[in-house]
Amino acid sequence: MKDGRHTAWMSAWLVPVAAVALLHLGFVLNRGVNVYDEGLAMYGAARVLDGEVPYRDFWTLYAPGQFYALAFLFRVFGPSLVVERAYGAALLLAIGALTFRLVRRAGAGRPAAWAAWCLVTVWLSSYRFYASPVLPALASCLLSWLAVLSFSAAGRMRSLVLAGAWSALALLFRQDLGGYAVIAAWLWLGLRARRSAWRPLGAHAAGVAAVLVPAAGWFALRVPVDAAFRDLVVFPLRVFPRVRALPYPALSLAGVGFYFPILVFAVGAASVFRGIRRGATAVRGTGFAALLPVLLWGVLSLLHVRVRSDEAHLLAPLVPAVVLFVLLVGRTGSSGCPHPVWRGALVIVAALTFLKPVTGQVMFLLSARERTGGYCLRVSRARGIRMPEGGALYDALARYVHARVPRGREIFVGNLRHDRIAINDVLLYFLSGRDSATHYLELHPGGATPGPVQERIVRELEEAEVPLIVLGPFDNTEPSLGGQSSGVRRLDRYLRERFRPEARFGTYEVWTRREF
Repeated sequence: MKDGRHTAWMSAWLVPVAAVALLHLGFVLNRGVNVYDEGLAMYGAARVLDGEVPYRDFWTLYAPGQFYALAFLFRVFGPSLVVERAYGAALLLAIGALTFRLVRRAGAGRPAAWAAWCLVTVWLSSYRFYASPVLPALASCLLSWLAVLSFSAAGRMRSLVLAGAWSALALLFRQDLGGYAVIAAWLWLGLRARRSAWRPLGAHAAGVAAVLVPAAGWFALRVPVDAAFRDLVVFPLRVFPRVRALPYPALSLAGVGFYFPILVFAVGAASVFRGIRRGATAVRGTGFAALLPVLLWGVLSLLHVRVRSDEAHLLAPLVPAVVLFVLLVGRTGSSGCPHPVWRGALVIVAALTFLKPVTGQVMFLLSARERTGGYCLRVSRARGIRMPEGGALYDALARYVHARVPRGREIFVGNLRHDRIAINDVLLYFLSGRDSATHYLELHPGGATPGPVQERIVRELEEAEVPLIVLGPFDNTEPSLGGQSSGVRRLDRYLRERFRPEARFGTYEVWTRREF
């Protein structure tokens, strides 16, 4: 009866809590556009919907899962930002709910689970990386760890097979996050069973293979293996860290969020070590045993911010950090529990970390102008989305390109200079309904700055007889190799020789071919 009452209590609260969270996300998720990250997912999905294949037909360093998930939604509901934002809202709600469930599965009480849900939901509500593949990858990782803890409690091998399958699905959305989940699970299984680890490791590996092998085989039949390997492995590991690295934030109030997961994982590691020394069952069951797998997952997820150390990339390590945080703070009087001083330090740092997003969301909800102000985009694929600043000009730009370029003709969306690239406005391809003439629809430092790549872009633009180009102001000023000029101006010279300025929309310039 007790379990039945608990289930009824949860059901009674689930609907209103989800409704309030969804209403809040509805206010947040129709605000602004992310011309690069969101553009990559949206336009890549549109290309997939047209029958093209990543790595073969267009360059990208991301795993293919998000392109195909959005392409499926576009086929059912039509291609638009509203469809993508609804999909994103569902993922944000799922991540919060799965975090709640993971804390409960780890043996913590409802207050700890609700605390974790609140912290994660607050952070997610200020997340502006629309259409990011991190969201489905993170949801898949949470499902994987739920299955791992289920195996830890009951010893069922099918739970490990399911955990491996969810990890592989995460790999298909973000190769790094899925890889961290797989490695962490294998490390934990090795530590847990030691000499008898082969059977559980085999079960988990079978789940990984059941998802990954068919997907890899499908792509191997359509994409040259060397092209996929260069895009998915070589570039992220060798080039990306050199051209995208950001310095770690100073240890201050503004940068405390970056160090919150590090502190949590350090205290968690000390607690696990202390518990093992005192004879706690550190690798079996739930409760204390849940610290180790979550800790391994969290520590490896820190690699996600080793290059891009800004707040936007903190989500991946933040979720396991929140789970571990509530487990540690709630542990009192048991083997391996943190010293009260360390629990107090964790609470203080957590309060400082979440102060900014909480304050921002409160101010947003109190300001009617913030919620309803701005310009509502009229271009068909973004109708219903509001841009606080520059929305009218951006909307006019997308509609101008759509009207100016005949259907079936291709365009190029680049920058005012291409020797020092930050990003380019990939979203404009999607909103204008006009395709990129070049394989490099995404202009990335280290990807589109080398001489051979610029020669290829020039050749493709010339072969397509591109009638119109759009140049944006995205000059790279970051303190990395990407912020330094490559010295290659081949593409810039070609554009100035073959095109002339025709119109200006805010910071964007539209140029047309001289004989067009």
